[in-house]
Amino acid sequence: MNILCILHYDEQKISVLEEWVKKNDCHLTYSWPYKQKKIQKFDYFDLIIVAGGTQNSIMMDENPFLYHEVDYIQYAIQSGKHVIGIGLGAQLISRALGSNPAPSPSIEIGCFPIKCTEFLLMDPLFKNWPAQIMAFHWHQDMASIPEGSIHLARSEGCPFQAYRYNDRVYAFQFHLELTLEEIIELIRLRLEDIHKKSKYIQSIEKMLKNDYMKMNHYFTSFLDRLLKKIVRTRKNVF
Repeated sequence: MNILCILHYDEQKISVLEEWVKKNDCHLTYSWPYKQKKIQKFDYFDLIIVAGGTQNSIMMDENPFLYHEVDYIQYAIQSGKHVIGIGLGAQLISRALGSNPAPSPSIEIGCFPIKCTEFLLMDPLFKNWPAQIMAFHWHQDMASIPEGSIHLARSEGCPFQAYRYNDRVYAFQFHLELTLEEIIELIRLRLEDIHKKSKYIQSIEKMLKNDYMKMNHYFTSFLDRLLKKIVRTRKNVF
């Protein structure tokens, strides 16, 4: 399987994804559109992952490259590609599907519970997920639920934490893909955010004590099932 991962800042990496790709004999390509580089044609890729980032999806004029990225996502979805959005990526998918992101009712930074809807629990890609899991958050805006989408998860601080569009597009406002080392780097880069006012901001001490390996397992188990689904889909096509 060929995977394209779209990144949004220089220090960003998803080591859990890289390890999963090697284990499953897949091929991973990165794209950095914020460097004014053209995103690779999506025809070659079976899966497109749009990662998180610090850019503002509501005021995109501050980062005009996001308009091109939204167009790219829209065309990929219309072409039947499997697409995953995480954090900022989830918000950009909302825009690509005609729905505008909005400020979250609460800023969330740190680990807080995600409550899964019945639709998530019925989705075979989330097999064996409990009704509630711990997830990492770092956002003040949120993805909105596009028309025709299925609401998959919420939290106390944010009503729209995940959704599915058709059976090929998944958007997650929360993060399961980050390791402790990546969290430490994120804290270094965005330290000022932790001093904002919200009941849903953890202290650095608490953030460093969270079980990120368990969260990573939820992420890779989802990818395992998605890989099997994509392989089945390709066999049916050919």
